[in-house]
Amino acid sequence: MAGRHDTEAERRRALDAMLTWYSHTAHAADRRVYPNCTRLVAHTAAPAHPHPLTDRDHAWAWFTAERANLVAALHHAVDLALDRYALHLVDALGFLVLMGGWEERVDTATAGLRAARRSGSTEHEANVLLARGEALVQMRHPDAEPDLTRASTLAEEIGNLHLQIAARTERGQLLRRQTRFAEALGHFDEVRVLSRGFDTGRWEAVAEGNLARLHADLGHHRQAVEHGTRSARLRRRLGDTDGEACALAVIARGLQGLGDHDTAVVHCRRAVALGRASLGSHDETLAWPLAVLATSLNHLGRVTEAVGCWREAAAIYTDRGLDADAAAMRHHIRTAEPAPGGPRPVGRVADRGLAR
Repeated sequence: MAGRHDTEAERRRALDAMLTWYSHTAHAADRRVYPNCTRLVAHTAAPAHPHPLTDRDHAWAWFTAERANLVAALHHAVDLALDRYALHLVDALGFLVLMGGWEERVDTATAGLRAARRSGSTEHEANVLLARGEALVQMRHPDAEPDLTRASTLAEEIGNLHLQIAARTERGQLLRRQTRFAEALGHFDEVRVLSRGFDTGRWEAVAEGNLARLHADLGHHRQAVEHGTRSARLRRRLGDTDGEACALAVIARGLQGLGDHDTAVVHCRRAVALGRASLGSHDETLAWPLAVLATSLNHLGRVTEAVGCWREAAAIYTDRGLDADAAAMRHHIRTAEPAPGGPRPVGRVADRGLAR
């Protein structure tokens, strides 16, 4: 009907109004969902009738309801070469990661990369490569490393410290998952140095948490507790309950290695409580603390409780499409019978790491 009765100028004004509304509202919702995150796009044009978002839960509900429309709007903007709208939208779609929408994040970032390169913006190209690389890391895809390396190089060339830190952090995550621990340690140490005194302190908290996880992987239990404690303190100061849950869980991993399962359980209970309040019960803020808690409960002979935690963690991982992690949880359930003569030894649990 619009094609028959409206002029080209009227259709363009309607399209601009729609994309302005989605872009502005998506960024407002993103700031509610990720209050401590820095985005490349700081300001967007205000629509004639802004959509009020009262709190984090309201923003999450809006993202959930508008998920398909937001993805479609971005692709529409790219197809019509409306690159400013496309780049504004792709910068606000981090919620897809919380929802386990890894493939959607890759598809929207790939589309956004076309817009970034057409626009000639190196910052936006680095930002979109970072977004795609982050999702590819979660999917264990081999293209993650080239994307993150290119994003890091571009960010360094233009002197954008935020993007440099984010890209190096994600590459460190990838290296850790590939058990290239020495390289990962170098990346995380670099990030910690770069992030001191930068922004709100969130990146320093992230760096300390990643170093804690890596030291736990290496069996350096005291270092894991020390770095984890610093991360938890910084996260708490920022009011970042999701990050605090992750930090508490990695402290518990260090305590497990030191043989203190009772204190590990206390830390994990707090982490799980924070994780249950997390939007979408994201795998990192609930499933992982549940898995760490289960390890200590099983060691203490509380097998039924442990199995319940592993089963809940497996359900979350399955819902997120993280099949390898879900399989690891099911393996723990199958082998959870108490060992003859006493508690079972501590085993490693799925540990994804919250990079951003």
